[in-house]
This record gives sequence, structure tokens and C-alpha cells, in this order.
Amino acid sequence: RHSTMVYLLEGLWLLIFTVSVQAEVPWRYLTMIDAGSSGCRAHVFHWRPSGAGIEVDPKHESLKVKPGLSTFASNPTQAGDSLKELLAFVQEKIPSSHHSTSPLWLKATAGLRMIPQAASEAILESVRDTLEVSPFHFDREWARVIPGSDEGGFGWLSVNYLLGNLDHGSTPEFKTVVEMGGASAQVTQLVSIGGKSAPQDYGFTFNSAGGDVYELYTYSYLGWGLEKAREALSSSIMGDGVQEVAFDPCLNKGFVAEKDAKSNVYDGPEPVQVVGVSTHEKCSAAIDDLFKDANEAAVAKNGGCPHPSCSFGGTYQPVTLASTQVWAFENFYYTAKMLDVPAPASSPHDLATAADKVCALTWDELNAHYPLDDSDKEENNKLCFSATFLEKFLTNGLGLQAQAGITIQQSIDGQGIDWSLGAAIHEASELMSTQGGIFSSFMIFIQSHGAMLLGGPFLAVLCCHCMSMHRKRTALDLDSRKK
Repeated sequence: RHSTMVYLLEGLWLLIFTVSVQAEVPWRYLTMIDAGSSGCRAHVFHWRPSGAGIEVDPKHESLKVKPGLSTFASNPTQAGDSLKELLAFVQEKIPSSHHSTSPLWLKATAGLRMIPQAASEAILESVRDTLEVSPFHFDREWARVIPGSDEGGFGWLSVNYLLGNLDHGSTPEFKTVVEMGGASAQVTQLVSIGGKSAPQDYGFTFNSAGGDVYELYTYSYLGWGLEKAREALSSSIMGDGVQEVAFDPCLNKGFVAEKDAKSNVYDGPEPVQVVGVSTHEKCSAAIDDLFKDANEAAVAKNGGCPHPSCSFGGTYQPVTLASTQVWAFENFYYTAKMLDVPAPASSPHDLATAADKVCALTWDELNAHYPLDDSDKEENNKLCFSATFLEKFLTNGLGLQAQAGITIQQSIDGQGIDWSLGAAIHEASELMSTQGGIFSSFMIFIQSHGAMLLGGPFLAVLCCHCMSMHRKRTALDLDSRKK
């Protein structure tokens, strides 16, 4: 009997080991196409169910093709063909045996948001036709223009996933995420986990495959990305548009752009000659006027702030945002690099200090010393404006104090921050919820708790065996004493 019990325990241990090994769920594939204003980029991700719900490997391969889909507004039927190079790339990166089971999404952002809806929909129909005949798993509803709230929510997921804040058992320090793009800026913060949500039109909900419900505040400031803000400044400088020469307060002294059409939005207004007259004070005042105009328009429309608290332009913003840990990326990062702004630990004041220095230089002095990274000197025409606007967006716009600590960083542990990762996390979680079924849920549970489930009986049998052996020894001792 003793040998039988030993064999039983050894067999049970082998079963525990086998199940633990077999519970390792294989990687799957998904593709996320980011259809931006300047081009489309395909991201090929690996993902799988895990004990925390789902796991997406942030290390992935991607390819970008130009131009952006919005350029096909006058000839939308050609939009789909522009993606064929991307599809060939994806076919190469995903094994053919997985093509039919690997989902593919195309999510378009500000580029298609800013053209007429009829043109945007015609472009998307061409795109859907192309993606539908690809070898991948695709639903026509998966190619669409996403609202700014989705873009903001996906960016928040990317940052906080890479920081480990979405891991079960972690002690999270959730970041408020500020993404400064070219056409829009997204601001997103956590409101609650499984509690109250943000007001309608300002919310994003993430239902993780692990069961947590993250309620986010998010807002996309369309038209307040860096390039669109520069266009707004140019329009403001032009005023009634009757002058022959425009004196630009955010272009350095000595800068001159002739009357011809400008190829670069940062070259100032058109169709006039532009002369730079920058100082930080002048540039700040001109940008202050942009925020002032937005606030005055909100007053005229609905009395100012129709919510418990606002940022600018009558836009709702939680009163707690200014006291959260802010993580800024995209154009915050690129500008900080070119100006050698302290990073990742930084502040609005650091941006203002850099702006004060760079705006005071002449155009020749600027070109002699900047940019301070390996960027092209063609970027110099944006430096005074960019540093000033980014500081003003944080202070005048979001209400941060000048000395508030912010993190300016474009990567975490070597992985670049991009909303496409958050989109992959979101969609994979949705797949697990809607298509995973009982078996996938069971596999996740076994993977996380298999050792406990089998280890419990193992310990119980071991204890019973030990107690039995103890009773036998006791009985033998009693028998020997009687004899």
C-alpha cells in the first residue's frame, strides 16, 4: 500500500506539471491599420489569453505607406488600392495557416474626420472592398472613422498597459495622458474602476477580458493639434486679410517667406510676404488670444462653462485633472528633443524657458545652433511656436500650474507609445468577451489557477497519507507494548 500511495503522489505531481505546461496558450495574430492624415501604418501584433485577461506583445512589426486616405477625396475608388502594399506586408508577417483566423481593423483618425462625410464614406467603401477580399478575418464595420474619444482612450490604454498599471495584483499609479498630434490633441484620465463614468460625450469605457471596467474621461480637441493651431495663428495674424506683409510673432527675426503659396504651414500666413518678429512675449500674447477667442465663443454659445468644471472653450474637464500625474507624448516629445528640454521629468515652466531662449534668437543664430538633436534644420521654423503653444496648452488650456511635474516620453522600456497598441488591447479583449466562449475562459482560469486546483488535492492526499502512516505507526507501537 505504501508503494501504491507513492505512485499515486508521483502521478499526481506529473499531472500538475503536464497541465501547467499545456496551459500555456499559443500566440495569435491581429492587425491594426492606423489611417492617419499623412499615411496608413499597419501594425501586426501577437496576442493571447492570459491570467489577467489578455496579453498583447508590444514588440511588433509595422509598415507605413503614403499618402493619407483623405487625399483620395476627389477620387475615392483609388483609396483601396493604396493599401495593397500594406496587405502584402501583413501576409508576409503572419503565417498563411493563420491568415483566415487573424482579424484586421482599419481605424481612421483626424484626416478623414476633417473632410466632408460623404467623401469620407466613399473612401471607406473602397477600403472595405479591398480588405474584404484579403485573406484575413475582416468585417466591413471594422473599417471606420473613430471618434476622438476612442483615440484618446486607446492612447491611455497604451501608456498604462506598458507601465503595468493594468496588471492584476499591481499597485497602479495611473497616468493622465496628453497626446499632441498634428490635427488634434487628446486628453484622457481615469475616472473610476467599476464606478461612476464621465458625462456623455466625454467618456470611454474599457471592459477588460479579466473583468475590470475602466471608466475614463477623454476629449479630443479637434483643430488644436500643433499644425492646426499654427494655421489658426496664421489666420489670426491675417485679420481682415488686406495687408501685403504679415509680421509673424512666432517666427524669428530675419526670417522672410515670399508671397508665393507656402509649402509648410509653419512658414506663416499666405498669400502674403511673411516677416519674422518673434520674442517669447509676442508669441505668447498671440497664442493667448487663440484661447481667449475660444473662451469668448463658448460664452456666446452657452454662457461659458455649462459643466461643473471646464478646460477652455466650454469643454468639460474633471476638476481633478490638474492634480494628476500627466504623461505627454507625440509633439511634446519631438519638440522637447529639438530644444533639449529636460525630459522625461519636465514641467510647463521648462517648455516656457526653452521658448524664451529660442524665440529671442535671430533666424541666422537659430540655424547655426538648432535643432539640438538630429532633426533636419527645416524643423527650425516651428520651434518658437511649438514650445510656446505646448506650454500654453498645458497652462491656459488644461489649467496646470507652471511648475507642475509632467512626464515627456515617447517610449516605455524601449517600446514606443502609439494608440494602435491600446486599440489592439481593446479589440482583443472584445474578441475574448464575444467570441472566446466557455473554453477560452476555462483555459484562462486553468492557466492562472491550475496549480491551486491540482495542488489542493495533492496536498490533501499527501496529508491523508501522512495521517494514515502516523496511525499505523501508533497502532504498531501499541501492539508491541501489549506483547
